[in-house]
Amino acid sequence: MNCVADARIEFDVSSVEKVFRTPEEVLQDVDAFWKKETAYQMAVGWSPPGYPIHIGGFREKVEELAKQPLEEREQNPYFRFAKTLVDSITRIRSDGLPHICSYLPRESKLVSTIYLACFIFLGKDKPQFVPSAFIYGGSSCLNVTSNQWGSDENSALNEIIHELYHNGYETHQLQCPLKDEMSTQQLLAHISWQLHNEGMATYVAYKAPHIFPKDNDKDYAMLENPSEVSRLLGNVKKLIRDVSTKLPTDVKEDVIKVGISERAFYVTGAHMARMINDKAGQNMLIESVIKGPKHFLEIYNAQTSPDEQIPL
Repeated sequence: MNCVADARIEFDVSSVEKVFRTPEEVLQDVDAFWKKETAYQMAVGWSPPGYPIHIGGFREKVEELAKQPLEEREQNPYFRFAKTLVDSITRIRSDGLPHICSYLPRESKLVSTIYLACFIFLGKDKPQFVPSAFIYGGSSCLNVTSNQWGSDENSALNEIIHELYHNGYETHQLQCPLKDEMSTQQLLAHISWQLHNEGMATYVAYKAPHIFPKDNDKDYAMLENPSEVSRLLGNVKKLIRDVSTKLPTDVKEDVIKVGISERAFYVTGAHMARMINDKAGQNMLIESVIKGPKHFLEIYNAQTSPDEQIPL
């Protein structure tokens, strides 16, 4: 198997087209739209515990569109951005895939549809968060109305590098998502998986500025700041201590807050990948994808000083 030659990547913009071209039809039954459209099914399945999809935020935006003539909606910057991304598929295939596959085992499988969506919000009582992109069920979803992009094609394509790497990673490692009920050992396994999975994807996208530059990325800025890396590494170590000594129900929210919202899993994991790549070599980094998160932590700990090691 050849990771690049056998890859099958495509975009699906159909949900965005329905929202912008026929918003009145979407509004006839918003719940049915979310249950029918793959991009929105993925969002519901992916949404983390405690941060459900806020349907009201979606409905409000679509109601605004319904008041506009079709000509105006088709010139909407978000809609035009979605169409631009679809046209970029040749760049992803010719430039992005070889870069992704250079950090994956040769036999990795990259078959993914990148679903484009719009107006996805998370929050119980009000729209609190706007996810930019995520992977669920082996496919990727990118929220074109996220403020992270600023209609910057390269910025979104850099994020797609991140998401597609997850696809290749999952060829070798099972998902270990956060669930409502988890034991201490399951929470620790989740943290290890997050550091490996998100860390590798962040590092591989961080190493792709020559292909798809992404300016002003907060994760990359923190990764390049030794004091920020040290701070987030300390936060991960404290989180692991807390998980090991407290009830799972008492620390699960901190896993989301520290690891995801405050980006500790992403930046610390990318720092670990960088350390392994620089000191043990890229082949060793690739081997960790086959052997799993525990092996990833062991290799990292072997390359760093005792005070920066992560307890297994």
